[in-house]
Amino acid sequence: MDKILCDSHKLYNVSGDIDPDNPVELSIDKKYAHLFESCRRGIVIPIQQECIEINNKALSSQLLHSSSRNYQVSQSGKSYFYSAPNEKCQISKDLFIIKSDVVEVIGKFNNFYNVIYKKKNGDDVTGWIYKDNLKLPVGKKDSYTSDDYNGDPLISKKEFVEGVNTSCIIGNLYNRSSEKAGEDNKRCVLSKISYPYDRFLNLGDVYPISKLNQGEKILINQSGNFNTFIKITKKLIKEGSYNLELTLFTENNGKLIDSLIIYKEKNDVEAFVAKRQYYFISSSLTVSILQVSSIEEGTLLDYWKNYKINGMGKIILLDSISCDCSVNPKGVGHNK
Repeated sequence: MDKILCDSHKLYNVSGDIDPDNPVELSIDKKYAHLFESCRRGIVIPIQQECIEINNKALSSQLLHSSSRNYQVSQSGKSYFYSAPNEKCQISKDLFIIKSDVVEVIGKFNNFYNVIYKKKNGDDVTGWIYKDNLKLPVGKKDSYTSDDYNGDPLISKKEFVEGVNTSCIIGNLYNRSSEKAGEDNKRCVLSKISYPYDRFLNLGDVYPISKLNQGEKILINQSGNFNTFIKITKKLIKEGSYNLELTLFTENNGKLIDSLIIYKEKNDVEAFVAKRQYYFISSSLTVSILQVSSIEEGTLLDYWKNYKINGMGKIILLDSISCDCSVNPKGVGHNK
């Protein structure tokens, strides 16, 4: 089977003994017309079956950014695009970005970011870029206050929660281009989340080091009877898999009253399953949590729960929504 290399304007054959640095340009006949059309529109096409498989695996288990995030190229020289998050899968020596160029990051897998780059002519180029070649989000603050840890208020809204299974089920995450994955991500209601929850996994990496990263508690609220803190209570990262938990505590004079895991990120690369639990803490100390799972069919609702921290610091469940999505993705149930 021929191996076809696509850059933004032409098709090349790089099969067999052909030098990949000097590929043979192809005439555009019927056999390759659909590939050329994809190429013309800026869609990245892997040159090897192995890269297709790597890309499918990455798209199904990447850490998606809840909302679009702009990053700048920080490295001198050329930052090349890859069709999959693997050094074997460089697309072309002619497809790269340079220092100070801005890209939209839609996801992360291992040491790569899944990005969209808008060319001057308006065309989009999609693919993977080495994470180390990009720097902090453009315009991102360098420090945070306690208010910054309250999460996104969308998590407290039932109508938002109920939209997950109607907008985030794709059908099949495999055999999608990075561009298609970006379109699917934007259609999902979770893309409306603006709070940067990914900061908890990337403290000291993409985001600045904070007290959370150093294992300390962050004070969220003070009252006469108790104080409310958050703390990272689990952080395991190994070969693309990760498991992180952020826990809320209520205490009185250093004595624990109650606790609740409010944020989770868990990704098992081998099992092709990723789970994320979002949260929101209101000024009146209601706490909403929303857990979703990303599997082959898309992103599905696991549960939503709404709590109230009472006057004594106890965390009381007020309302919940659950979904047995392994049986019926639309089988959302309400409990009070």
